[in-house]
Amino acid sequence: MFYLSVNFRSHAGIVNCAHSIIKVITSLWKNAIDALPRERGNADGVKPIFYTKVSPEFVAKVNSLLSTTHNGA
Repeated sequence: MFYLSVNFRSHAGIVNCAHSIIKVITSLWKNAIDALPRERGNADGVKPIFYTKVSPEFVAKVNSLLSTTHNGA
């Protein structure tokens, strides 16, 4: 079987964040997902931002912005 270890669609910040989540999942549930070689991002990028306290107004505003920029695509 052939595995791609370079992720060309996401930058390294996103790929590293995803790897952290994978580590937590596999430490809690050993057989929950297949064990694959670690991916790496092709390009550096900004670290993802996680919002812990979000108001309903903020969510509505973000949804509004996303729907206008994606035009339903």
